[in-house]
Amino acid sequence: MAKFKSLLLCPPSFYDIRYEINPWMNTDNPIDKAKAHEQYETLKYAYDALNVTYHELSPNNHFPDQIFTTDTGHIEKNMFIKAQFKYKERRGEVTVVEEFLKTHGTYQTIELPEGIYFEGGDLIKFEDIYFFGWGKRSSKEALPFLKKHLDAEIVGIELIDDWYYHLDTCLAPINKKVALANLEAFSPVSVTEIKKYFGQIIQTSEADNKMFACNMVTIDGKAILTQGISDELKDQLRPHVDLISTVAMSEYIKGGGSVHCASLEIFD
Repeated sequence: MAKFKSLLLCPPSFYDIRYEINPWMNTDNPIDKAKAHEQYETLKYAYDALNVTYHELSPNNHFPDQIFTTDTGHIEKNMFIKAQFKYKERRGEVTVVEEFLKTHGTYQTIELPEGIYFEGGDLIKFEDIYFFGWGKRSSKEALPFLKKHLDAEIVGIELIDDWYYHLDTCLAPINKKVALANLEAFSPVSVTEIKKYFGQIIQTSEADNKMFACNMVTIDGKAILTQGISDELKDQLRPHVDLISTVAMSEYIKGGGSVHCASLEIFD
C-alpha cells in the first residue's frame, strides 16, 4: 500500500443499524454499543502501538454509518475528492469531513458530476497507481474524472458480488509483488487485470472473506487485520509482513466493514 501521513477515525457514539443498504446489515441484529466502543478503543491502541498519527471526527447522531470514514472520499495533496454516495442515507457524512478539514489545513473540495457515484472504499492507492472498483457503489463513469484530478494511472476493477461491494473489502495490496484478494468478487476480465500488477495473489477463503480479511491496513510492512482470520491465512501473510496484529471488529462487520473501512487514509 502507499504510505499515508495520518488516518481519520470516528468514535461509534451513534453507530447503529437503522436501515439496510448492504447484505451484512440487519435491523434485527442491533449493534452492541459497549462492545463497539471497546473495539474502537482497541483499534486505536493498535495504531498507537505502531506510532500511527490519527485524528477523530465529531460523531453526529444523524449519521449512524459515520464510523466507516474511508467511504467519505479520498484525501491527498490538500484535495478532498468528496464521495457521492449511492444511497441517500449516507450522503450527509461528507459534510462532517469537510468541516473537519476546514480546521486542519487548506483543502480543495472536488465534487463529481451529478449522477456519477463515487465512494472512497472503492479507491485504493498503491505506490504511484490506483485501483478503482466500480459496479456496486461507484460508477464506471467516475474513472476519467478521478484520472483527471489525481493525474495518475488508475486501474478500473469491476465488482460483481453484492457482499463485497467496495474494493477495499476484496483487494489489499501488500507490497510490489504480493496482494491479498477475494478473486470471486471480480469479473474475469478484472481478475486478469489485477494479476498483471502482482506476481503473487494470496486468495482468501470463504471463511476469511466473512471476517473481511482484505479490509486491512498496512503500515511500513506491518498489517492490522480483523480478529478471527484463519491461521492458514496468517501463515501465508507472514513471509510478506513484519508483524500481524488482529483486532476484534464483530460490531463493525454487522454494518459491512472492518479495519480499513474505519480508517480513512490521508496522503501527502
